[in-house]
Amino acid sequence: MKSFQTKKLLLDMVEVEDGTAKGIYAAVKQSFSDLHVPVNNIIGYSSDTCNVMFGEYNSISQLLRAKFPDVVTVKCSCHLIHLVSSQAALQLPKGLEDLCRDVFAHFRRSSKRQDTYKEFQEFFKVEPHKLLAPAQMRWLSLEACVNRILLKEEVEGLIRSISSDFMEVPYIKATNPKDIDPSNVGFQLPLDKTYVRLAATTTLHEIKEVTGEDHADVHNFLMNCRNFLIESIKQILQKFDIEAEIHDVVQCTLPRNAAAHVPPSPTEVVKKLPYLNTVLATKKLDGEWREHVFEEKLTPDLKWEEYWLVIKDAKISSGEPKYPNLTRFVELVSSSPFSNAAVERMFSLLKRIKTDDRTRLKSSSLVSLLHCKLAMKNGNYTAAGLKPTKQVLDLISEMKSNATDG
Repeated sequence: MKSFQTKKLLLDMVEVEDGTAKGIYAAVKQSFSDLHVPVNNIIGYSSDTCNVMFGEYNSISQLLRAKFPDVVTVKCSCHLIHLVSSQAALQLPKGLEDLCRDVFAHFRRSSKRQDTYKEFQEFFKVEPHKLLAPAQMRWLSLEACVNRILLKEEVEGLIRSISSDFMEVPYIKATNPKDIDPSNVGFQLPLDKTYVRLAATTTLHEIKEVTGEDHADVHNFLMNCRNFLIESIKQILQKFDIEAEIHDVVQCTLPRNAAAHVPPSPTEVVKKLPYLNTVLATKKLDGEWREHVFEEKLTPDLKWEEYWLVIKDAKISSGEPKYPNLTRFVELVSSSPFSNAAVERMFSLLKRIKTDDRTRLKSSSLVSLLHCKLAMKNGNYTAAGLKPTKQVLDLISEMKSNATDG
């Protein structure tokens, strides 16, 4: 087995006439029914945090949990961290952002000004740069957020890291991250000790050398930075439930925890995810969990995928898998959703397919094109190497002859 990665595939894309939670939920159930997929196969649900999706009452997550109590519902971590940064950014002055917008608008509205800007670059022999419009960064572009799960310890580590930029380290070490009060001035460092990274710190020192004193603008800059950091921590504590059980569930699969039998038995996790009882022999799982740590190739410092590949590839003398239940356990736990980044990627692909020249494509055609694109990508196929059968060619000809609106 060469990979232990969770696969993300497109099942369907449905047009809905009723945008309420009940309407969308009904459309989801109907799609599963049309595709002959049992709805009770759903083990997890993740989406953005709007009321329709994750409201306290009559949201899709609530409707899903009412019918299937064992389903894991998690707010998209990527969306949450984007909201955190957006709220914290409100603590920063808007002057610079307004200046960037004004400069962009000044050149965008005039081709003559753009030509003058180009001549200016050529005259000074600088690398040509296209002026970009400032905008709120879409979280999908944050690769670090999309490519990794925000585990409990990572959220806690983020809180500690931000706190250390303006608060006393002994206080941070002695306090549970969820109990850190960033507004407590008694544990804040002096304003001039606020850490703003190396480049900014160097610039501040240069300013002080020139002026010979602490400039008022420097004070305002540091105060704005501190307010940004304080608001960041407040928003993280408000939006992330770092005490949620799902974080403990995922952490048990970390190599250093698994190698140390933390927890002592995976049955503690199975209790939190009852659907596992339907696909696992829990007694055998317990034995495999206790035994797997003695595999010679295993070390706690292995990467997550490397660690569990050793377990997945282990065989008994007859050639059968040595840890079938443990392998299945890790596969299911790691399949728990933590973001809807995969869905956002589908929308990005959709925009590339539905161009100005292809605006009349039906939803069924769009879904088929997406399926083809993803299948070819996952199978390492190319259009040039595709060999359609006669049946496929006849079907294409028939579709073309009967086509009306795509």
